[in-house]
Amino acid sequence: MSTNILHKTQSGFRKQHSCQTSLTRLIDTWIKYIDNGKLIGTVFLDLKKTFDLVDHKNLLYKLKLYHFSLKTVLLFTSYLSNRKQQVKVGNVQSEFMEIKSGVPQGSILGPLLFLIFINDIACSCPDLNIDLYADDSTLFKSDTELSKIESHLQSNLDYISKWCTYNNMALHPQKTKCMIIGSKQKLRGDKHLTLKVNDNILENVRSQKVLGVYIDCNLSWHTHIDFVCKNLNNKISLLKHILYYLTDEMKQMFYNAYLVPIFDYCCTVWGKSNKNYINKVNNLQKRAARLILHKPVRTPTHGLFKQLKWLSFSDRCKYHTSILVYKTLNNMAPLYMTDIVSFSKNGHYSLRSVKHNDLVLKKKPNTQFFKDSFSYYSLSIWNEIPSNIRNFPSIQSFKSLYRNFLFNKN
Repeated sequence: MSTNILHKTQSGFRKQHSCQTSLTRLIDTWIKYIDNGKLIGTVFLDLKKTFDLVDHKNLLYKLKLYHFSLKTVLLFTSYLSNRKQQVKVGNVQSEFMEIKSGVPQGSILGPLLFLIFINDIACSCPDLNIDLYADDSTLFKSDTELSKIESHLQSNLDYISKWCTYNNMALHPQKTKCMIIGSKQKLRGDKHLTLKVNDNILENVRSQKVLGVYIDCNLSWHTHIDFVCKNLNNKISLLKHILYYLTDEMKQMFYNAYLVPIFDYCCTVWGKSNKNYINKVNNLQKRAARLILHKPVRTPTHGLFKQLKWLSFSDRCKYHTSILVYKTLNNMAPLYMTDIVSFSKNGHYSLRSVKHNDLVLKKKPNTQFFKDSFSYYSLSIWNEIPSNIRNFPSIQSFKSLYRNFLFNKN
C-alpha cells in the first residue's frame, strides 16, 4: 500500500519516475506561467557531498517521525553502524576508519534512505516551490513583479540554509546559480536577481544544465541543441574514422549505442524547438545514414532511412512523446503527469473521444509560447494515433505497433 511519504516532485530513484518526467513537469509549469504573462525566478541548488554527509542520528530520528516501527529502526541502526573503510594505494594500506555519516553507496537501500533523509526539505515548508531529483534541487517562484520573486526566493534560501545547518548539510554558494526565465519581451532591460547564501551573492546565469539538459532564460533550447549537435558531430567523426573496419551490423550497433541515446535523451522536452535549430539535428542524422550506406553527400535520405529502418528525429520525438502519454493513461507514470495531460471524460454520454482516450486541453493558450508545452503539443501527436493502437493493453505491443505506424506513414 502506498503511504505517499515522499514529496510528489521527488523523481530520483523512484519507480515510473525519470529525468524525462521531472523535466517535463518542470518545463510545463514554467511555460504556463509565461503564457500567463509572468516571470519565473529560479535557483539551481548545489548541495555539498550530500550522500556522504547524511547524519545517521538525524536519519534514524526521521525514520521514527515517519512512523517506522521500532524493529525497523533498530534494523537500520544495525545496518548503518560499525561500517569501516580503508584506502589502498599500491602496496600501502591505511588503517580502518569508522564511517560516521553517509548512506552506503552502491546498495539498494542507500538511495531510499537518502530520499527519506532529504524529504523534509520540501515537506516542512508549504510555500516552497521545489523540484527534486535525488539531491538535484530547483527552486522557483513566478510573479509579474521581480521584487516579489526576489523576496520570496530569498526567504526560501534562508529556510534551506537553516535546514542544512540542522541536518549537517551545506549549500555550495559558488555552484548554486540563479536565473530569470520569461519571454523575450518580459526580459527586456537589465533584469537580474540579487540573492544570497550565507552572505555570498549568487551568480546570475543565462543558461543552466539541469539533469543533463541545458535550460536557457527564454526556454528556446538553442544552447542544448548546440550541445547535442556537438556530441553527435564527435560520434559521427569517430564513425567516419573506423567505418572501414566495421561490418554492416557493427555500423548499426554503433548508431544505436552512440547516436540514438543523444537523439532520444529528454527529446520530449526540447525536440519541438525552432525548426531551423531542429534541422541541425536532422541533418546530422542524415549524415550518419549516408556514411553507413556509403552514399554521396547529396543523396536523398528518405529511402536511406527506409533501408536502415530508422525513424527520423522528428518521428522519434513523436514516438517518445506518445509513450509518455500512454504511460500516463495506464498508470505507469508519476501522478504529477496527470496534471499535465488530460483525457476526454464524460459521465453521461458515450462519446467517441472518451472511447478513444482522446487528449483534451484544460485551458486555451494565451500566447504562442503555450504551444511549446507538453500538454499542448502531445495532444495532436496522440490524437492522430489510430484508436486500435493507443488502446492496446500492452506497452510493448503499443511501442511496436506505433513505431510501425510512424515508419509506414511517410
